[in-house]
Parts: sequence; structure tokens; C-alpha cells
Amino acid sequence: MLRIISPAFVTTLCASSTLAAIPPMPGLTSGLGMPGNGMIHAEIAVQNNTVTAILRDGPSGSASPSDRLVAMSANQAGGPFESPYDVLNSQPFNAQIGWLEDQTIGFTPIDIPADATIAIELITVFGPGIVSIYEGGNGNQLMTTGHTMSPIQGTGGSPTAWLWDDDFLMQHNWVTFSAPGDYDLTFNIFVADLSGNPLAGFTADDITFAYTVLPESSMAFMTLATLTLVTRRGGRP
Repeated sequence: MLRIISPAFVTTLCASSTLAAIPPMPGLTSGLGMPGNGMIHAEIAVQNNTVTAILRDGPSGSASPSDRLVAMSANQAGGPFESPYDVLNSQPFNAQIGWLEDQTIGFTPIDIPADATIAIELITVFGPGIVSIYEGGNGNQLMTTGHTMSPIQGTGGSPTAWLWDDDFLMQHNWVTFSAPGDYDLTFNIFVADLSGNPLAGFTADDITFAYTVLPESSMAFMTLATLTLVTRRGGRP
């Protein structure tokens, strides 16, 4: 039997009468509404003075790097949220893609001097609106209220390049979008000194993240369709 859920129930489910402490885990910040739609990682390596970056599926294994990730609004994500996460309340956001040390070539994939770090610069944005990025948590902070939510990359007064934590822990930053449509964000990853200046002798690499931001009405229909499928039970159709 197919159980139909009313739009009023969807509105109640998606909206919250009280402020939530933190947004969803990064792997759940997608409007796709698909079970197992988890994290994707931009895995970074530096070997033989050459930087490489590649997108790989996250722990769920069901989110494809070739798919556009769907941004969601605070209401759809269980918000609005308390400070410092209130920067996510006014615009759709997504934090599925995180930076991660390459997991395939050994235990020291980032081979750089002790007084160097990895810098990540947002160099191009193709899309209909303004993109802003806020610093998320790294490592175990992803499961706590330890996110800094500092404005980085595209936000007012932010530096040209963001310096990754020198322990290169998994880091999921929060990307917000001002208008519906498709967005392509290209980042340049390079070895830098601790002030963010590129170091000579290292070759950089680029990587592109692809997102789509749907109008709020479209997201509501997607949520309704997902909930309807979830409530399908066995028996006579």
C-alpha cells in the first residue's frame, strides 16, 4: 500500500519552531533526500613536489562525484540555527564535499616542509548568484559544536586563499548560494608558507565542485516525493 503524506506534514517536518543547535552532518546537507547520500572528499596529495587533487565518494559510497550536489535551505535542514550557524539561515547551503589527505598512497601523502602548509584558493565561480564559504569543523569537530563558521573564500573581508589545518584533518566547509541555478566552483590547491604565499618548486593543481540550487518550491516537491517513497510498504499495490 502506498501511504500519501500531506504537504502540511512536510511543512511541519521541514520547519522547526525552535532553533537547532547545529546544522546536519555534512553528509546530510543535500536536498536530494536519498538514503545514504553521504560525504564526498577532495583528496589531496603532494608527492615529488607535485600537488594532486581528486574527488572520491565518501563513506556511504552512494554519492557520485560526477553528480551535481543539491543545496538545501535552513528550513529543509531542520533550522533555523543558532549562532554561529545562523549564517546558513538566509541562503541555501551544502557541505558534502570535504578536504582530506589522500587515502590511497600511504600514510604520508602530503610531503612538504614543516614550515609549509596547503593553501586552497577559490579562483572561478560560474553561476547565477553569489557564493560564500564558511569554515566548518575538522576531524571530530564535525560531530560537535566546534565549527568556527569564519567567513572564508568569497565572503566579505576574507583572504584570497584559505590555509588548511596543518594536521590536514578532514575539513568540510559550508558553501552558500544567493540564487537558484547551477554553479561550478574551481579551486587552486598549492603549497604555501604559513602566510599563504606560494612556495617555489611545487606544482599546483585545480579541482572543480558542481552544485545545483533549486527554487524552494521545487525542493518542497522533492521532499514530499522522497517521504512518499519512504512510506511505501509491502502488500497489495
